[in-house]
Amino acid sequence: MNYWDKILDGFDYISKGGAPDFSNPNDKMLLRMELLKKGWNENAVNELLYNLTEKKDEKDDSWWTKMSPNQQQDYIKRHPKSQKAIDAKKEKEKKDKKQKSSKQTKELNDVDKDFYDRDVEPSEEDYQKRVEAGQVTNAGLKDEGKRITRDSIAKFFPPGVPKKYVDTMVRLLNSNGNVNMTDVLDGSGAGKMPAQAAELFTMMASTMDDKQFAGLMNVINDHHNNLQNPKERLFDEDWLESISGARQSIRDMAGDDEIEAGAWDLKDEVEAMGLDYSKKGFSTDVYFRTKSGNLLEVSLKKDTKVMFAQPSVGGHIENKAFRSLEKKSPKLVERGRRNRKRIDELSAKKKNKNITKEEKQELAKVQKEQDRIHEVAMNELYGKDNPANPFNAQRKQNLSTDKIGRSITQEDVDLLGNITDEEIDAMSGTQGMPTAGMDTATLKGVRQLVSEMKKAGYDVPPLEERVYQRFMKLEGKDIMVPDKRGNNVSLNKLLGTGSKYYAKTLVMMNKMLARKGSKKGQERIDSHLQIGKDFEDSFLRETLNRDKPSGQALYGATMEMIAEKFPLKAMMEGEEAMALGGLRSDPEVLSEVFGINPETNKPYTYDELSKKLKIKDNRLVLEVEGKKPIVVSDFVVRNKGKGYNALNSASFEMKLPDDMKRRLYCANKKVAEKKGVSRDDFRKRLSTVEIKNQDKLKKTYGDCDT
Repeated sequence: MNYWDKILDGFDYISKGGAPDFSNPNDKMLLRMELLKKGWNENAVNELLYNLTEKKDEKDDSWWTKMSPNQQQDYIKRHPKSQKAIDAKKEKEKKDKKQKSSKQTKELNDVDKDFYDRDVEPSEEDYQKRVEAGQVTNAGLKDEGKRITRDSIAKFFPPGVPKKYVDTMVRLLNSNGNVNMTDVLDGSGAGKMPAQAAELFTMMASTMDDKQFAGLMNVINDHHNNLQNPKERLFDEDWLESISGARQSIRDMAGDDEIEAGAWDLKDEVEAMGLDYSKKGFSTDVYFRTKSGNLLEVSLKKDTKVMFAQPSVGGHIENKAFRSLEKKSPKLVERGRRNRKRIDELSAKKKNKNITKEEKQELAKVQKEQDRIHEVAMNELYGKDNPANPFNAQRKQNLSTDKIGRSITQEDVDLLGNITDEEIDAMSGTQGMPTAGMDTATLKGVRQLVSEMKKAGYDVPPLEERVYQRFMKLEGKDIMVPDKRGNNVSLNKLLGTGSKYYAKTLVMMNKMLARKGSKKGQERIDSHLQIGKDFEDSFLRETLNRDKPSGQALYGATMEMIAEKFPLKAMMEGEEAMALGGLRSDPEVLSEVFGINPETNKPYTYDELSKKLKIKDNRLVLEVEGKKPIVVSDFVVRNKGKGYNALNSASFEMKLPDDMKRRLYCANKKVAEKKGVSRDDFRKRLSTVEIKNQDKLKKTYGDCDT
């Protein structure tokens, strides 16, 4: 006899029919009394009697509609297997799918399969000629028979990856790491390596399923173990971890919707995938289409050490500067605007490699004239001698460069000549002398320069620009020296010609002298670099000095830049997403970062947030009443070629601050946990560098739950 039978047995004998009739009020009362006697809770008794006596006609929903929304939610929670719970789940999935598809506003055409099947250019035969000529150097292997081949990796590539990239990856992985993308793939465009190759690898990896990706990574790891010199690898461990994490982020963005095809940010390739290139996202690096026809546009970053919008300090406020000059010189401003339009047209042709020789000459001429007009406009806006005026700072840098050249003495030349190869090896790659622009071969070229000029009959030192340029033009082209790849190039190609590279040579020369112990060399380089530092500080101060016309213009231009180019808008609206290694920034994650708008009881939209964004102390801050301010971005001015690059082209950057780095990490962790991902599995997606950074930030900002 079960528990229910025992209860009924207790009062069956007193009911008229010998069995209880729960439509009979008397029997209901008897059952109630018996249950209470057995120790039942009164609320539980009431619910049982309700369920026993209320007849729920499948077509009659009045019992459900009489409930309040909170009561309905409570019912579903207590009856997860009920029809109402099943219906509610289906409705939510339908609504989520509708919302997801409603964000898809960009129409996709059919995939051009013929394009995806095209062979790589250059052909294998032509590529091997480049290897033989020394344009590309392959890494040395312990076992040459285990070199990566097309056959060893092609099986891991799905049809959604352009066929040419199988060969491209073979070439990249087999190289000694000192390789440009244009060396292995025609039409790819120049870019910084290995970041450019990592973009391509991430696109391919994200299109692969887990088994395919694991197979390819096994081949790559075996190849790295087969290298004679472990440094001869394009992707170090940190890059491989970042690529793997970004792949997971992108596949999480796609969800259950299988990725069908991927494309790198090349016009013909994106359009072959089906997207009109003119409708691409502002900062998209890779593109994906899913089997259901959805589009994913993703901006890639190695980790959270990221810069967002990076316009030049001059270009950032060019239009504002022209407006300040318009009343005084309307014709000059109109000329400048026509020049800008023509420069953009010719620059696009140059980028697409369909510019003629005559158009190249025209571009140089128009650009030179535009620089003069731009300087006049900036002088009008800032004042000619304002420290924040990039043209004023550039004049100071040019004068300093000339002074340094005239200050070079025979004592400096002798000291420079005594610097050993071992000392140069130790200098390159240190702070202030990055290998990207000051590699050992280039520094050796600087050491050799003055002796070669003396041999050619030039009266040096001092080292003046007109003498440097004359030597490079007449003799430097015939003096052959090794470059960083070991290939023989002319000295004028190694060190460069023109004012920028004359200045760079002097910067390298004085840094080398300073490292060798020269006090004069140290004083010269310190004084020279201080000009750029003073400009960077002054330019940022003007950002918030809205009492001056220049400050008003810069503040306004910055707010316009945030609205137009800052990817926060695109990410919140779902047009683009960002993969920062194993972390992602998309609508789902950002809704966790910024929380719920109390006025709508929904996640903030960008338009709602933008009204609360303010620039304070060189930072972009989100201020929501009743909450701690969120620092969204830091503003910095950065000249990548310190001491020789044009200060007008220094970048005005928006950098991800530590506060936001931590918030993104915690938001990603929370989203992952909601999907059943453990803390340990979540952290496995991150690179070692990112984990160390987050553990460091934890000491300042605390645990994610605090």
